[in-house]
Amino acid sequence: YPDMALFAVFDGHGGAGASKFCARKMQPVLEKTKELKEGKVGEALISAYKKVDEKYMDKFEEDGTTAVVAVLSADNTLTVANVGDSRCYIVPPAGPPIAMSQDHKPSDPKERKRIEEAGHEVVRDTILQHGKRVHTHRVDGILAVARSIGDGNFKDSFEAPPEEQAVCCVPDIATSEKPVEPGSFLLLACDGLWDVVTGEEAADMVRARVAEGMTLDQVAESLSTMAIDERGSDDNVTIVLAQVGKAP
Repeated sequence: YPDMALFAVFDGHGGAGASKFCARKMQPVLEKTKELKEGKVGEALISAYKKVDEKYMDKFEEDGTTAVVAVLSADNTLTVANVGDSRCYIVPPAGPPIAMSQDHKPSDPKERKRIEEAGHEVVRDTILQHGKRVHTHRVDGILAVARSIGDGNFKDSFEAPPEEQAVCCVPDIATSEKPVEPGSFLLLACDGLWDVVTGEEAADMVRARVAEGMTLDQVAESLSTMAIDERGSDDNVTIVLAQVGKAP
């Protein structure tokens, strides 16, 4: 599919196996879906997530990963699939960033309902984060996301489809309301950035640094440095930054 571009962030937890597996397998699995051949990008992404999760579950590993995947089509339509708490934004040349994903937290009523119906529980916890006490909710007191790829310990309802497992691999799909404006940026990152930097702050920095003549690699590095050195993020910070050109 030379007329499409794919961008992704996979933020692993409990080990790096699932995130590395997704990095290797997501694109080739997506390319083989019949839905993509039919031009149904969102449906193709859902199929790919399910297949990749199934393949990883066959390895009987216990770790897992978030997965935010953005597909830019030839006409600059952006389709984003997401499980977990990594995020994707469109950063237009001017104006506020456009959120293309939402976090999957165990405290969300819809997520909590599925978790409890699958025989698991949501446990409220208090942790120290960046010097402040914050409340968090975890599946069985362990997992901070309600959807992921992997995490076999939370997908133990053997007869249930993926949509009914306590921790679900089925992504939410968001499609841009109109083609992405040329000159816009696509910004994908894991929660190590978003825990300490807002989408608006990140968008402002991207535009300002590019205007100063920085390369996209340098801009991503400066965002990471701000999160870790200035804001005190103690988590992995992975950032993917791309600029959108004109549609052919």
